[in-house]
Order: sequence, then C-alpha cells, then structure tokens
Amino acid sequence: MTNVPDYFDAILRCIGDGVIYVDIEGNVEYINDAGENLTGWKLEEAYGKPFEEVFPIINIKNNKSIDSPIWEVLNGADMVGLKEYSALIAKNGTKYYISASFSAVKRSQEKCKETEAENNLIGVVAVFRNINKIKKMEEEIKKERNISLAMLDNLPVMVWRSDLSRDYYFNKTFLDFLGTELKNTMATIWEKTHPDDIDRFLEVYTDSFKKRAPYELEIKMERKDGEYRDVISIGSPYYNIDNEFMGFVGTFLDITERKKAESALKESKVKAEVANKAKSEFLANMSHEIRTPLNGIIGMIELTRLTDLTKEQEDNLRIAKNCVDTLLKIINDVLDFSKLEAEKLVITEDYFDIHEMIEEVINMHKLNAQEKGLKIITVIGDDVPNYLKGDENRIKQVLNNFVSNSVKFTDYGQIRLAVDLVAIKSEYASLKFSVSDTGIGIPSEQHEKIIESFTQADTSYTKKYEGTGLGLSICKEILKLMDSQIEINSEVDEGSEFYFYLKLKRGRSRANRDLVIPDQVKEKINEEYRILLVEDDRVNQSSLSLILKEHGYTVDLACNGKEALERYYSSFYDLILMDIQMPEMDGVEATKIIRDKEKTSRGKYTPIIAITAFALDGDREKFMNSGMDEYIAKPVNFVELFDKVKKFTEKSNRIAGYSDNASESVTVNEHGEVIFKDDDKKILNGNGLYIIDEYVLEFKRALEEKNLLSIEQLAHRLKKETEKIGAVELKNKAFKIKLAVRRDDINNVRHNFRDFINEFNVLKGVKKD
Repeated sequence: MTNVPDYFDAILRCIGDGVIYVDIEGNVEYINDAGENLTGWKLEEAYGKPFEEVFPIINIKNNKSIDSPIWEVLNGADMVGLKEYSALIAKNGTKYYISASFSAVKRSQEKCKETEAENNLIGVVAVFRNINKIKKMEEEIKKERNISLAMLDNLPVMVWRSDLSRDYYFNKTFLDFLGTELKNTMATIWEKTHPDDIDRFLEVYTDSFKKRAPYELEIKMERKDGEYRDVISIGSPYYNIDNEFMGFVGTFLDITERKKAESALKESKVKAEVANKAKSEFLANMSHEIRTPLNGIIGMIELTRLTDLTKEQEDNLRIAKNCVDTLLKIINDVLDFSKLEAEKLVITEDYFDIHEMIEEVINMHKLNAQEKGLKIITVIGDDVPNYLKGDENRIKQVLNNFVSNSVKFTDYGQIRLAVDLVAIKSEYASLKFSVSDTGIGIPSEQHEKIIESFTQADTSYTKKYEGTGLGLSICKEILKLMDSQIEINSEVDEGSEFYFYLKLKRGRSRANRDLVIPDQVKEKINEEYRILLVEDDRVNQSSLSLILKEHGYTVDLACNGKEALERYYSSFYDLILMDIQMPEMDGVEATKIIRDKEKTSRGKYTPIIAITAFALDGDREKFMNSGMDEYIAKPVNFVELFDKVKKFTEKSNRIAGYSDNASESVTVNEHGEVIFKDDDKKILNGNGLYIIDEYVLEFKRALEEKNLLSIEQLAHRLKKETEKIGAVELKNKAFKIKLAVRRDDINNVRHNFRDFINEFNVLKGVKKD
C-alpha cells in the first residue's frame, strides 16, 4: 500500500508526532500511528485520499477553512509552517490546536539523471502535533499577565521595570503621573526630575544597576500639571530561575501629602506642647496664687484660735478652717489630675514604717471623725512586716482619699482601716489595704462609674456631699502605676469597703502594736532659737511669725532675697524659712549665694527650709537640689512646720562657729571640719539596722560613681534612720558626710564614710551580742 520501507515505517510509528506523506498530486500515501490518532483516519482509509480531506485545517478564532500549506510546497517552497491559531478537525469533529511543518521530499540529483526526470520533487511530508495543553498554558499565562498588569495599572503606586535589553514597563499610574506615552517614559523620567536632584538620582541609579544592589532615594519630580512632588524612588534587582540578573524593578511613591500631614502633625505637636506648657505654667501660677492667700487665711485662723474665744466664735473658725481644707483638697485634686493627664505623675520607692504611715493617715481624719461622733479603728495583721519599700506618700494619698470619703459619707458608726498579709516571701510581701465604713453605701451599678473622672454617685441638684469627683479617679491611676486597682464592696444602706492589693519589697518585720492616736497639743519650746522668715506677703509674714513666736521662737523678717542676705550677713540664725517667688531676688538665688558663702567660711552652715506655694510634681526635688534642706508647701500644715523646725533647731544639729552660744557637743577644727564629741550613751533598739544596711550598699555604689547628688540624698537618709534608732554617733557621722558633699570635698566624704562603716559595724556587733 505504501512505498515506505518496513524498517522506516517501524521508526515512524514509534515517534510521538504525527507524520503524513503525500505524493505530488496531493494524495495521502502514508500516515503513522500518531497521525492516525490525531486525525482519526486509518492508513487504509486515508490512502489515496486528498490531503485536505484527511487533514482539514481551520482558523480557530473564526472557524474558517485555511488552504493546505502542501500546495505551497508542491509549487516550489522547501518548507512551510502553520499560522497561529490553526486547528485540525479530526474525523470525529474534534478540534486540536496543532503546530505543523510541511517539507518537500526530493530525489537526489543523481536519481534525477538516472530517471531523466525534469523535476526532483516526489512528494510532501507533514509533521504535526497536538498543542492544546501548550495553548491552554499560554492562555492561562496571558490571562494571569493581563490580570497582573491590570492590578499594577490600578495601584496608586508608580511601578516600573527595566531589563538588560532596554525593555521597559511602566504602569498606568506612572504614565498618568508623567503625562507621557510608554515609548518616551525613561527619557521623560530624567526630564521630569527636579534639576537639583537629577545628578544625584542618575548617580545612584547607575551605581545600583552596576552593582546590582537595591537603592532608595527621595527626590522631587514634576507631575504632568507642572507641580513638583516629593517622591521616594525604590529599585531592586530581579533574577530569572537560573539566578541570572535580568534587570531592575521598583516603585515611585508620591509622599507629598504624607509629608504635609507629618509637617502639620509636627506643627500640631509643637502647638500642643506649647499649650501644655502654658497649661502647666497656668496651673503652677494658679497653685501659687491660690495657696499664698490660703496660707494667710489658715495662719490667721490658727492665730485667732489661740486667743480667748466664745463658743460661737470657735465654731465659726472651725467651719472656716474646714472650708479652707476643702478648697485645698480640690486644688490638690485638680493638680494631681493634670499630672496624670500629662503622664508626669511618677512612683518612687523608699523604705517606710507601715505603723507610722497608718498612724499619719488616721491623724489627718481623727478630728473630723470625732466631730461627727465616729470611731476610727485600725487593724494591722500581726504577720505584716513593719518595714516595707514603696511609695509611702502615694499609698497614703489613696488611703487618705478612702478614709476621707468614709468620714464624709458616714453619719454614725465607725470607719475601719485594715492591713492584712496575703502572701509573703523572703523579699516581698503581698498586702491587702482596706477601708470600710457603716455609711450610706453605693448602688452596685455605680461602682465602676464613681472611679471615673468628675463622676459622683449623687449628681442631683439636691446632692448633699461636696467634691470634684476626681479623688477616686486619681487613686485609680496611682494604683495602676503600682500594678494594682480599686476594688469595691458596697450596697445601699449597708456601708462600703474600698480595698486594693500591693506587692511591696519587705524589710525586717517586728511584732505589731496597737495604734494609739494621741491628741494634738500646742507644744511650747522652752529654749529660744533665732529664725529668719523670708516672705513677701504681709499676711503670711504676720501669721507665720506670730505662730512661731507663740511657740517660743525669735523671728526676724525679710521681704525678699536681698533683705534676707543683708540679715544673714549681719546676724546669726539657727534656721531660715525661705519663700521662693519674691521681688528683687527670689529664694533660690538667695539660697545659692548663702551656700556659696558657706563654702568659703568653712563649716558655718545654716539650714534652709523652702516654704512656698509651688506645689507641683518635681518642685520639692528642684528646691532641695538648689541647696535647701527641706520643703513645706503652702498652705502650711503647722504640725509639719513645727516638726521640721524642731528637727533643724535641736541642739544636736547646731554647729559651733555659728555664734558664741553654740552647743558644746560640736566643734569645728582649724581645717573647717565638723567635730562631734563622743557620746557614750548609745541607744540600741536595733529596729532600723536592716534599712541602714540597704542605704550603705546604695551609698557605696553612689560613691564609686562619684554621684554627689545621690551621695547627699543618701547621707540625709542615713542621718534620718540613725536618728530613729538613737545612734547619735552614727547620725553625727552621716551629717559630717552631708556637709563634706556640700563643700564638694569627695576625699572627706570617703574618710567620713569609712568612719561611719566602722562605727556601724561596732553597733551591729554590740546588738548581736
């Protein structure tokens, strides 16, 4: 049936491509197995039939027939291929995308001579294959590419690509930004770059392309409307599957609006900071301006109460004093709330005696409770450590608020302040602090609400109880800073319990004692001490000087810092009470001059207490660091005033060289060093040895770092703790350290500290025995 040799037929039937051979008349003479499968024609069926019948071809897009390429070959072409989108229609009607080539089959020249044939063409061979899968993959790839391009074109970011063959791609966003066609884009980029940035941009781009390294650059680029925009150009190299470098891809991001927003935000921040500073200054001034007259009012009330009064007058003054106390609490609440708002309220830590702290809390409310016929009971668990480390003042602030509220909202019965041990370890103790009362109680639905800012349980026009509604909110934030929170148990007419838990570093525990709250008495000072009161407000001058004189002190007055210096140079004073804000010269500057003078006078040292209406967070530290020894905020708490005055005017703190009547227990040698005589009467109650040990360790670290500020503060603490335990010699040595610091004499600090350690070790040894 065919002239194809058997061996050649066997070969053709093994290959995967279809093969058809036609003669010069265009009729089929051979078809292999693959050809039979693709066309659906068996050889015996196809033999002798026209090629177009066995192998009909159409354009798949329009289903129109295509002329068979064999006629091009039979008419002289050596080889012809099918056009794209050509499809074969099999005998059963199935359509296949195919690729095919049609080649001429010719006799050799020698054969032509032998047969004397005029034409050496003897037929055409068609080799073809089914490319449906390939076409499908191409269509999928094309579809994905179109989707990718559509996504890239719709991105708000300008996207680009360049490769080694200078084939560029720019998305629609980029072209729209530049206002140019694709073919001109690369040149347009350089043209549109701001003249100040073009050289830098070209250098970075060229260098990155050579090094195949990513780059990022901020430049200005002209938009199609002529406006220069801030853009960030980013580029990175990309590689093919064989890790061969292909080119760069990247983005241009218009950041103009972002920069404007950042600039506006920065401007707003600056304005906010200015406003916040103005607010802080306003609060400071408000505090100062209100506290100064309040101090005068309180002073005059206290002075008047020292005189002979009728019962009606005494009652009137008591009411006036309560009103002033209420106003002062409101001021303190507003200032504390402002500090919390500005995130400037900080928690500090120091050792404290919990019994003394609770006693101080109760003393503040005892009088008000007694006036309402209420009892205040304190219960401190026997297993609660006596010495703890934490922010004593902030804990007191919370407890004071709780107790104050209980007194306010309780008309009969009692208030109970309790401290219970929850858990204890070698270093820490977990405690529960609670204040409960037999008062009016709080509805359960109001529990969370009342600890929010400016909120009270009773908001009616007829409300009975005064207040800002800030106290519990401030307590909430304070406890939050100490990793705790307010808890409430309360029902209407069943009283209330406010409590919180704290984990505090423990000191050395001791047996707990019942608190006995002594009545406050007006103490007279038998010995006469000279005090210089520096105060520009006439009312405060009058009230403070009269009260100090009433307690036995000799008081001289100065209206400003300049007058204070004149009196300081001409007279001796055991103590100076220094106001801060005064005309001509303020208290800080006057203190600095006094301290500078003392450095040259070798040993003469006058304690100075700041007594001021500046009562914001950080004021105390600021004045102490300026050379003052203590700080009292106005309105003055007179119990606090006399405690601090007494501390600085007692004989053990007076230094020889101040006056001719100096204490015989202290002298100053020819080198200006303070010398204390030995005191054989050591009182060894030992309660504070643990705390002193802690301070000694901190002192050693501060000494190694030569941190004079920390050294002075620690020396002050050592003096305070040694005074508590009755260790007079240790207290004297701590005071000598403090004086050496103030003279910037670090060598003398070290020397005195070594003496302190030796004496302290002796004291501990005596205690152990």
